[in-house]
Amino acid sequence: MTARLYHLSAHEYGHIQQSPALEEDSENTTVLKQSLIEGVAELMARLTSGEVSNVHLQRWTAGRVREIDQRFLADAGNTDISAWLYNGVGTPEQPGDLGYWVGYRIAKAYYDKAADKRVALRTLLDLKDPAEIGRAH
Repeated sequence: MTARLYHLSAHEYGHIQQSPALEEDSENTTVLKQSLIEGVAELMARLTSGEVSNVHLQRWTAGRVREIDQRFLADAGNTDISAWLYNGVGTPEQPGDLGYWVGYRIAKAYYDKAADKRVALRTLLDLKDPAEIGRAH
């Protein structure tokens, strides 16, 4: 329980470090942008705690990454985020909250490719151009 609380605190602290402009513009969010907001917070938590929140998604998505990525790309610009975020745990056949998982993977890929990790984290936290970050994936 303590490890989970530590990770959750680190995730929420990641949100605190994000640009306030992201919250101010929340009505104009897209699947890509909101998934990156959550994914970046999850990356910050991973860097802090060494764990990810939705471990079950790693199991449930095994062998389905390409299919999920294709669906995500098709929906990335949508403003209806309900199929990707804040829709619960789901089931192995129909996982929920996949936006967290995809956003984390995109943020991690961007971070891993960056020569300057500090600059990469700042770019991810500011999230001025979600499409540019998404292209890194």
